[in-house]
Amino acid sequence: MHEATTKGTSSKENAEKASDNISIIGMVSKRKADDTESKNKKPKNPEEEERARKVAACHSFGALANYVGTLESIPGRTETFTGEKVKALILTPNIIATFITTTYGIREQFIKITQHAEKIRACSNIDELIAYIEQFLPSIPTSARNDGQLPAKNLSTLLRNLSNDETLLSAVPSAYGLREKVTSLKANKAVLQP
Repeated sequence: MHEATTKGTSSKENAEKASDNISIIGMVSKRKADDTESKNKKPKNPEEEERARKVAACHSFGALANYVGTLESIPGRTETFTGEKVKALILTPNIIATFITTTYGIREQFIKITQHAEKIRACSNIDELIAYIEQFLPSIPTSARNDGQLPAKNLSTLLRNLSNDETLLSAVPSAYGLREKVTSLKANKAVLQP
């Protein structure tokens, strides 16, 4: 009688390993489904909707961290976080986005800010910066309160006129690290010359 074996294991052991593998695959699939569900989950009440709206209105790490820090508690999938704890995570240099909760769209907004800020930091001159803004940012929030939007075309004009009028720098929005980058480019003489 021939007994099925794989590298010295019995068919019973193979069945147990297969069962364990199926359990692991099931847990991974459930985790992916939970992640997808939490991304697609809509706020359930007006308070959650308001918090999600305020998170989406944040266009800098500081604004996002400051708003989140005002929240007493933030329910996660497995635990509840204090606003201060999530604020600290947002302000941690080189933090991996998956450490930040998806509640109220916080992780998604963090990723969006990160992506725009990285692209803006990579620009080596005003021309590149203007090209990025015009292609990817149709308007830029003018304040942390998000009470106004500056159209990309107007911002482009503002950036082109920086070499003529030093006072215009204060009108450059700080969203996505934009004012910081323009200040750096000006210091390095990478602004447009008339």
